[in-house]
Amino acid sequence: MSNDLNKVVFIQSNFCIGKNEDDYAHPVAIYQFHAYWWRDQNLDKTVKYSCSKNKTHKCTAKIKLSGDQVINSTGHHFCSKLDEADVKFMQAEQDLKKAALNDISKPLRVCYNEIVSKLLLDGFTPDIIAAKNIASHDENDIEIDNNESITNAEPELEPEPAPEPAPEPAPEPAPEPA
Repeated sequence: MSNDLNKVVFIQSNFCIGKNEDDYAHPVAIYQFHAYWWRDQNLDKTVKYSCSKNKTHKCTAKIKLSGDQVINSTGHHFCSKLDEADVKFMQAEQDLKKAALNDISKPLRVCYNEIVSKLLLDGFTPDIIAAKNIASHDENDIEIDNNESITNAEPELEPEPAPEPAPEPAPEPAPEPA
C-alpha cells in the first residue's frame, strides 16, 4: 500500500466470511490509511462509503467509488490514520478466519502459525505480531453461526466418578457393668 497512497484496498468483511460473499456483506475499503464502510450504491453503479469511525469519532469523511477508483472525497476525519502494519494485520486476521472456516479439520493453532509465518516473511518481527494480536478471539472457539461453533480444543474427558467413601467403623459397644 506504500507505493500508492490513492489506491483503494478492499478487505473482506467479517459478515460474509464462510458464506456466499455476494449475498451477505460488502468489503471494507481502505483509502489513504482510513477504513470506510459501504453505505449505498447509486444508479450509475458508483458506490458510497463513509468512514468506519463516523459514530465513535464523529468523522464526516465519505468517498464515492467507481470500481476501485475514487471519484469524490468529502468531509473530515477526526480519527487517527491506520498504518501499513494495521492494514496488513487486518488482512491477516481475515485470512485466519477464512483458513479456519475452510478446513475445519485443521487445528486453529496450525492456521494461526501459517498466517504468522506469512507475516514474518513480510518483514514483521515477532514482537510486532504479538503486539498487534491478530487472534483477538478465544483461540479455542470461532463463531460460525448463531448456534454452531468450531472447537479446536482437546475433547473434554468425562470426569471420573469420585471414589465411594469408606464405610464408617461401627461404634464399639460399651463395656458391660460387672
